Amino acid sequence: QEFYMFSLFFPGLSGLIIYIIRTYRGDSIDECTLTPFHGIITFIWAIVFLKFWSRKECRLAYSWGTLNSQTEGRGTFSMRHGFKGKTVLSEVTGKPTKYYSPVLRRLKYIV
Repeated sequence: QEFYMFSLFFPGLSGLIIYIIRTYRGDSIDECTLTPFHGIITFIWAIVFLKFWSRKECRLAYSWGTLNSQTEGRGTFSMRHGFKGKTVLSEVTGKPTKYYSPVLRRLKYIV
């Protein structure tokens, strides 16, 4: 969470600066010549953010002990080793999978 908040600082700061300049000059968002530059800054930020997030994701997976449980790399789903659920047949794949009732999960959140 702190990584994401820190990452939002740069586009937020550039947006704030452009907003202050636009307000000072009395431009609308359509008339401001700096608006396209904010779009470019945000585009570059998004690319850099995804690269750094990929690194952070790998570091977290290593520290949580789930680095080797990913079979296809980023974006794959792996079940937590301590997960306890009933083994049922998946309606989608037809393969056995572990299932935990959402009702019981919500009760645990409440308690």
